[in-house]
Amino acid sequence: MEMIELLEMLRENYQRQYEAAYHMNLSQHERLIPEIAFELSEGPYKRLFVVDFLAQNSGDNEVIELLPEDECLGIVAKFQHKEMTVLFSDPSWDAMQLFLDRTAERLVGFDDWFDKWIDLEGHRRVEGQLFSGVIHSVSFEEWVIEIDFGSAPTGAAMELFDLLEMNHVASVIAGPGREPQCVRDGVAS
Repeated sequence: MEMIELLEMLRENYQRQYEAAYHMNLSQHERLIPEIAFELSEGPYKRLFVVDFLAQNSGDNEVIELLPEDECLGIVAKFQHKEMTVLFSDPSWDAMQLFLDRTAERLVGFDDWFDKWIDLEGHRRVEGQLFSGVIHSVSFEEWVIEIDFGSAPTGAAMELFDLLEMNHVASVIAGPGREPQCVRDGVAS
């Protein structure tokens, strides 16, 4: 398996559950808007966060965040991406933590990458399409990046790995950003 194939598998699992959650919530609300960006007073990178859904009922707004069930695939895979080693250990598309081998005070080119994939101008949105092709959030903590890739294509993740390698990051461990909510045979573990 190639790294891009692993990322695509993670993305497809997330999108399948996102689409199911959309259709389930659609019948329960007057209006359901997918992928709406909010500016927060603190928290994520540039204080921007894209929520999964905004439900509107009788003038009230409710944010709905999907907590997908991970398939518990037990993914552990190591790849060489150009000059950088990437070890995946049970990653999740919507809550992936990237542990960098060095403190990255400033990643050259990161702002441009973030602005492109958060897409506040809506260049990626296609009328009538459920997925906007955008990331939902990024947070930094010392040399750990936590990212919700949202509905962004796998190309966004590959561009991020390219950016890390370009900034001389030698190795990355990509793991889960939350405790996996695994379901096997209908039983949560």
